[in-house]
Amino acid sequence: MAGSKELKMSSAYISPALRAYVRERSREQCEYCLRSSLFYSFGFHVDHIISQQHGGDSAEENLAWSCPECNVRKGTNLGTYLTDGNRKVWLFDPRKQVWRKHLKLLNSGEILGKSDSGKGTVQLLRINERERVEERKLMMLEGYRFFAAI
Repeated sequence: MAGSKELKMSSAYISPALRAYVRERSREQCEYCLRSSLFYSFGFHVDHIISQQHGGDSAEENLAWSCPECNVRKGTNLGTYLTDGNRKVWLFDPRKQVWRKHLKLLNSGEILGKSDSGKGTVQLLRINERERVEERKLMMLEGYRFFAAI
């Protein structure tokens, strides 16, 4: 896919086929907060993990399926400062890191950052806002499987 003519048109262009691939690869779940695009009324985004501003391209290995909240809050950020000690950390990279090694879905619906990268991602993307926690908890009660978390 990465060598297709469609991708060479512009570094910002994401073909419908590549968008579908990114969506399917994620099993229709935000690769940061686990929100499902199947149950969400607003369109999900294809996120540039390393933004174009920082030299990232539209190759499949630099793209993640993201809910609008996570994508907007992440913006062009590559990292953040942790509030507990003011340390700089990189954000979680769904192409290079395994979700369950850096993040953990609790029975409460909250997501815990296990590593500094996970903690920074939870903090910056505000993954544990009340509505998102309640949504995950309800989905868990209904038996929905969050594939990144298992």
